[in-house]
Amino acid sequence: MSSCKERKNRLVDRLYLEAVKRGDREAAEFALENIKVFDKDCLDHNGDSAIDLAIEKRNTEMLKILIDYKVNVRDSLLRAVDAEYLEGVEIICEFADITSNKAILEVSSRNGDFHPIITPLVHAAHLNNYHIIKVLLKHGSEICSPTKWEEEEDYTLESCISTYEIYRALSSPAYISLTAFDPINEAFRLSKRLKELKYWRVEFGDEFHALAEQCESYAADLLNHIRSSREQMIVFNYSRTKKNDTEYSTLAPSRVKLAIDCGQKKFVAHPFCQQYLTETWFRDLRIHRSQSSVKTLLFTLSAAILFPVLSVANVLSRNWKLGKWIEIPYIKFICHSASQFTFFILIVINNYVNTHEDRDMDPLDLQNISMFLILIYVVSLTWSLICAINRQKVRWKTLYDALYLSLFWVYFLITITTWIEMRNLPTSTPISTPTPTNFTPPEFSWLKKELDDIRKVCEAKKSSVTPTITRRKIFKSYTVYDNEENHDEVNLRQLKADITLAYAKVLAVLRMMSLLVWSRHVGPMQISLGRTMMDIGKFMIIFVFVWFAFSLGMNQIYWFYDKEVFGVIGFKSLMSSLMSLFWSLFGVSEQTIFTGHPAYYAATEIAGMGMYSLYHVFAIVILFNLLIAMMSNTYTNIEEDADIEWKYARSQLWMEYFDDSIIVPPPFNLLPRPSVCFKHIKCFLGFPCSETMNRVIR
Repeated sequence: MSSCKERKNRLVDRLYLEAVKRGDREAAEFALENIKVFDKDCLDHNGDSAIDLAIEKRNTEMLKILIDYKVNVRDSLLRAVDAEYLEGVEIICEFADITSNKAILEVSSRNGDFHPIITPLVHAAHLNNYHIIKVLLKHGSEICSPTKWEEEEDYTLESCISTYEIYRALSSPAYISLTAFDPINEAFRLSKRLKELKYWRVEFGDEFHALAEQCESYAADLLNHIRSSREQMIVFNYSRTKKNDTEYSTLAPSRVKLAIDCGQKKFVAHPFCQQYLTETWFRDLRIHRSQSSVKTLLFTLSAAILFPVLSVANVLSRNWKLGKWIEIPYIKFICHSASQFTFFILIVINNYVNTHEDRDMDPLDLQNISMFLILIYVVSLTWSLICAINRQKVRWKTLYDALYLSLFWVYFLITITTWIEMRNLPTSTPISTPTPTNFTPPEFSWLKKELDDIRKVCEAKKSSVTPTITRRKIFKSYTVYDNEENHDEVNLRQLKADITLAYAKVLAVLRMMSLLVWSRHVGPMQISLGRTMMDIGKFMIIFVFVWFAFSLGMNQIYWFYDKEVFGVIGFKSLMSSLMSLFWSLFGVSEQTIFTGHPAYYAATEIAGMGMYSLYHVFAIVILFNLLIAMMSNTYTNIEEDADIEWKYARSQLWMEYFDDSIIVPPPFNLLPRPSVCFKHIKCFLGFPCSETMNRVIR
């Protein structure tokens, strides 16, 4: 009896589901009203309920009937979102509001078709369906924060998938547009965060990178909706504290600065952004539009030559028309470039004088003057570096400046302390030589010839021994020391100082390469150079292992043999092995493999030649060609996006000169402004002063 009843119920369920599937509203409604022993929440053989079938067929009338008869919706909202069935989503959300059942909005899949973290709103964001997202947000649906899974100590599959799915929803352009107060800033924040997750969760690195690119493209695409210069100015200078156009026009492009900090290359390289930056860069000059190349070049050279006049005028008063010229970013860039070129000229003059000037010149000569001017420049550059660190976060360029300036300060410290110690050391009477005359009597010409030969021999011997007079120049002081140890110590210390100065000069001159980014033709090459340096760093990690391994092997083979007995051996010690193998790569090593010895050393000869050959195969044939391939790939990648890369790098350079806190270039930045000095004196004497000045004085 019971089995017959069950068959009857199954038959009714099947007929009911078929009626819903066909869209037969009368049959479905008759079954819901008249059949009492009937499961209205029954499922078909695929596990679909009546509401699921109505959603699948997009039958709005049938869905309303089922909702009115309170059929269990289960995960029907998620399925309606998956089918992108907007009317069905609205009907189910209204039902959730009527019944005050908010759990319907946050339901997850009951049969495992979707990950448990995926709710209707999350799935709608995955599909980037603007209208469905808007409906769900209107009825109070939310996406949970991903920090819950990011902060979990257990690095499980559930936490990884949950983090990825949530960020995939948060990075939806439609969701950002509907939820973010400032969509551009929100896209910047998400893109930066996703780039960080790319390295923290490398298993999903490609997925996070794709989401970061999506956010970056979305922010750049929003710029296409700008229709006027006023909108352009507000977008690139937006700040909640600014209320009118006048305040916006006096600002540096803060939005572009944020974009650069977040690495938004597409946004920065967008034509609307570049046009605004160009107008801000030149301001009222218009030389990039209306003048010829020759006039532009002459104008640039004039500004570079007159940079001391412009700098001093701005220091005296920023209200003067001449002083305001240097506040234009383009003029400011020219003046700072001219300042760096002047520093370069001083370095060249100092090097030239060190090798060509006469030792008997007055102490106040060109060498001391050039070094004193270099010292002034180093002081001013150090002050600029300190101000930059206080004003913004530390960048690679800041670290580079700190490195070469530190080397200059080490040189000056060693030189000054050595000069002070020299003044306190006991000295002997300087050696004096008689001044020869040009007249030689004919009868003594043979004697003059003999004396000349003797003098040449003495000079040759003198050059082969350690001199008693210091050959190191310290502020043009040449002193004969009674104690030879003092002489050697001073010589060695000043030699270390000169080595430090040599590296400082190299880094200081290379620093000027950063200005080449401004050029459209040379800029991409300079960018490629910086990227290839990273490739060289990666290559060196592998090369060091190969280099050190073969050095150990060669040293183990040849450590026993004596150089004087067996000839030239470059592998007597580990250090000599390292140096021999390194310079052999460039063909400048003087070391050769141990060969040409008695027969019982044939095994050593074969082993040494074999290991030496293997080293060259690994280092030259494999590793060096791998480095070439890496550098070629880096250059190709940059060339593919050369325009974006160059515009982004140029914008980074420009942003440094949009800041009004940096105006006067070194060394004129050391000059105090009269207005500031007057305010300090006024506050010091007890006159009323502003709160800012009070904080400065305190």
